[in-house]
Amino acid sequence: EALGESVERMKKVHVEHVKLLEKKQKDAAEEHEKAVLDVRRQLSAYTIKVKKLEKTLSDERDAHDITRSRLSELHSITQPTSEPPVSNSTLGLPAVTNDLTPPQEI
Repeated sequence: EALGESVERMKKVHVEHVKLLEKKQKDAAEEHEKAVLDVRRQLSAYTIKVKKLEKTLSDERDAHDITRSRLSELHSITQPTSEPPVSNSTLGLPAVTNDLTPPQEI
């Protein structure tokens, strides 16, 4: 009879342990889902920021190209000689590249 009681107690402890593990697993799954949703929101926000920056960069490049073209036209009007066309280097400006990395501090 004592053996039967011991077995019953062990069964109850086992059932409680399984319930505790299931609750921990459910809580961990919920936390994981919250973290995934948070990362997705952050990714969406960063994607929007990148799109805006790409648009700004494109607009700036277009404006730069128009300015360079106008400067070249002005140069050809004011200097009808065989001098080279105006470029960033002749204006003392940095070259335009497709490199999106920020400039390095010196």
